[in-house]
Amino acid sequence: MVKFRHLFAVVACGGLLAVVACAPPVALPGTTTTTTTTSTVAPTTTTSTLPVATTTTTTTTTTTTTTTTTSTTMPPVPVLSGATQVSAGGTHSCALVAGGAVKCWGDNLYGKLGNGSNTDSTVPVDVVGITGTSQISAGGIHSCAVASGGAVKCWGYNSFGELGNGSTTNSYVPVDVVAGA
Repeated sequence: MVKFRHLFAVVACGGLLAVVACAPPVALPGTTTTTTTTSTVAPTTTTSTLPVATTTTTTTTTTTTTTTTTSTTMPPVPVLSGATQVSAGGTHSCALVAGGAVKCWGDNLYGKLGNGSNTDSTVPVDVVGITGTSQISAGGIHSCAVASGGAVKCWGYNSFGELGNGSTTNSYVPVDVVAGA
């Protein structure tokens, strides 16, 4: 890859050339980014001989180094801690945290986050109505948990009876899985 003005790159692949736009380096929060650019000109010697005189020209090596340091400090972001299990579904994830609570985040179509709404969330939200959870599973568009006493609860999409509650109605909150025949 050959850099061109630090914003574009020429890429050769399979005999084709492509010009690709490259983003300048960006410092992530709490990190330091150092960019170093070095240019070197190789030494050359040219000699020309004329019938009357000989001229020799020598170009010396020149190296230029530019260093740019950017430091960004952002306030600390609280992180989910105390998780004992994590399960990733198709477009959402859930975590079992200390004390048996369940938190989910991501796409909330059909209520698969279990917080009583269908609003997507980029941060973990509490799954309502379950305590003492010992295990979780995030499916494609629904989630389930083993709650206190071994009771199984599920929430989210239910058009084919995925929630196991005897209906085909989606649920935005956990429902009990009923005993089978």
